[in-house]
Parts: sequence; structure tokens; C-alpha cells
Amino acid sequence: MAGSEQFAEDEAVCAQLTDPLDREAFANLMAHAHQEGKSAAAMIREEPSLTSRPRIRKLCIGQHKAQFIWAQVKGFVSRFGKPLEPPQPG
Repeated sequence: MAGSEQFAEDEAVCAQLTDPLDREAFANLMAHAHQEGKSAAAMIREEPSLTSRPRIRKLCIGQHKAQFIWAQVKGFVSRFGKPLEPPQPG
């Protein structure tokens, strides 16, 4: 597993969760995300439906709305299979 510095945001989110069910759900997300070398919070910004827990979504997206919107745009574009390119004249 990668160093804890890489996943400091995940640790900060986890520390703010008081509901045991939220903590368990986020711990499961972290374990899965960290195995893939990703941050669980970043994964939730990319795909909010990864969790049904509103508190987790709020903590991961709340202060990072610009990152959330950018992740949504990138995800939408990537579903087309190639990056957007400006139209060619003529």
C-alpha cells in the first residue's frame, strides 16, 4: 500500500465521520481505492454513486466542488472513448 501522505484526504474524511456505519462504509471504500492506488475521496468525486451515504458524499465533495465538476466533465468525455479535440476547419 502507498504511503499515508498520498491518502491524507481520506484520513481527514474518515476522522470527521461519527456514525459507525459511515466509518465502516468509508473504510471499505478506502481499502478498495487504495488497492488501486487511488484516493477514496477522489473516486467519490468522480462517481458519487459509489456510496449511498450522504455524509460521506458531502465531506468528499463539499469543499471540492470545482474538482467534483471537473471530474464529472472528464468522466463524461471519457465515456466517448477519446479526448475532446477542437473541430477541424473545412
